[in-house]
Amino acid sequence: MDINGARTLDIKRIKLSPTDDKPKDASLDKNETDAENFKADDDDGNGTGDISLVYKALEDSPFELDGDPAYGLCLIAKRDLKAGELLHDDIPAFFGPSADLVQDYSTPLCLGCCVVMNDGNGENRCPTCNWPICGDDCDNVEHHKANECSLFVKHNVQFPPNVEIQPCYKAIAIIRGLLIKERNPEMWEQLMTLQWKTQLQLTPFPDFEEIKENFGLAEFGRAEDWTRVLGIINVNSYSFQRIEKKEGSPSFGECLFPIYSLMCHSCTPNCTWAIQYSPEFTMKVRPTVDIKKGEMLSVSYNHEFSKFGFYKRQEKIRERAEFECKCWRCRDARDLGTNLAAVKCFKCKEGYMLPEDASDFEMDWKCDKCPYVMSPEFISSFVESLYEQSDMAEDEAEETGESVVKIFEDFIASNSSVKVHSNHWVIAEAAHAIVKLQASNLSKLTLEELNKFIDFCKYLLQIKNVIAPGFSNERGMLHHYLARGYYMKVKLLLNSNTLKATLSQEEMESIYNVQKYALRFWKENPHYESLTENYKREPEYLMQEAEEIKLLLDGSDVPK
Repeated sequence: MDINGARTLDIKRIKLSPTDDKPKDASLDKNETDAENFKADDDDGNGTGDISLVYKALEDSPFELDGDPAYGLCLIAKRDLKAGELLHDDIPAFFGPSADLVQDYSTPLCLGCCVVMNDGNGENRCPTCNWPICGDDCDNVEHHKANECSLFVKHNVQFPPNVEIQPCYKAIAIIRGLLIKERNPEMWEQLMTLQWKTQLQLTPFPDFEEIKENFGLAEFGRAEDWTRVLGIINVNSYSFQRIEKKEGSPSFGECLFPIYSLMCHSCTPNCTWAIQYSPEFTMKVRPTVDIKKGEMLSVSYNHEFSKFGFYKRQEKIRERAEFECKCWRCRDARDLGTNLAAVKCFKCKEGYMLPEDASDFEMDWKCDKCPYVMSPEFISSFVESLYEQSDMAEDEAEETGESVVKIFEDFIASNSSVKVHSNHWVIAEAAHAIVKLQASNLSKLTLEELNKFIDFCKYLLQIKNVIAPGFSNERGMLHHYLARGYYMKVKLLLNSNTLKATLSQEEMESIYNVQKYALRFWKENPHYESLTENYKREPEYLMQEAEEIKLLLDGSDVPK
């Protein structure tokens, strides 16, 4: 495995994908699968630490540990959990900056808060070890001083070391993890219970003796411990990329959480998560739906993968996360009835093509109306060509001068229910692109354009209602867009004195309910506390708009 591990910033590698994390089936037989009876095998990459320490850490949590060789370790609800309820806050055992999107040392990352520093001349450096720190007022400079700073001074480790920037910062995280071994033996034992090899393990681990030598730390730690900590990071860390509010600069980092590293992945999860700003980097988790006692808690390790149909999603997960997902959605070729991957039959032009068994990645795709079959490789290539066509919309708009929204609309019209299912992910992505393009310019749209915008939001919601149910980020943002679109439509009708003639009282109440739901999403969204001030204004605007709609419902006048 390359020392960089996961190549994307928002990926978290899986331990073992559960065979079924569907809420109603998720509970495990405590007599047969109790985590205390789970026998780990170090050669297989399973954890070998003291599992009793994990039980101790979970004593005051609303969930408990469970697992078996098929599931790996996982968390199940200790009691009924309500959608939107804030669960246990988890503080990282250690974290490190992530340089996956940084090209070279001309833009180093702060070892305190993980902010990218436009500082190629070396103005901002730690006065003790001379490594990059964004300033004396960095929220997390003490974390650096308490960890690698004195180690670098002791071994005279200079910045930059004789390694590329990506493995350099990965090594920082590994070093912080290794320092736990002597400073907090109990936490080290707890971390050693975590899976440290990916299920497929497609890439070998690097030669750490050479890396330690090049880094200037030949005598620090055993190579096998470096390998073990890297594996634990790759399999279990949660990553973030965002704008740090205090600096206004990109911030890239990855955190190893001792508790939430045990949460299993699902492509239709029942929880959502967010990492707060430095210095704490606390991870907050909320259920997106009601969870019954004994049901497994699951999150999506990479929200980006959720948008794809099962085949493309599995390709991405295998390539970038090195495991085969067996969640209940991935075992259904129809993606829980949404048909996100279904392709129109090339022969009869009536049916849709899908494999009969989604778990068999090499199975031919068969039409549901005629005997025609096609190889999965051909289907994948065909879909990829459609996506590339859609992805070039902005370039086409620049060349032709045509509206990019019009190009996306034409793409949808010529392919939806013609070449692929109307819910196919390439169609949904084109619709989502339109929504995002128009969301910031709603006040400039005509009534016809607003109606189209509203219809696209509803179209996307009927898909997300299935694959990202409850208070998911996807549904929350779509409700926000829908609420704003409705409000702009009401204002347009109000200004033209056609409101009462166009919208009934019942329709106005429906609009108000959408606004209230969107406001609840903002309130119960764990990402909200991580938003910059500019983004926090969005729910404030929404609240004002909801108040205006309420006045109209009550028969009062509002400013036009």
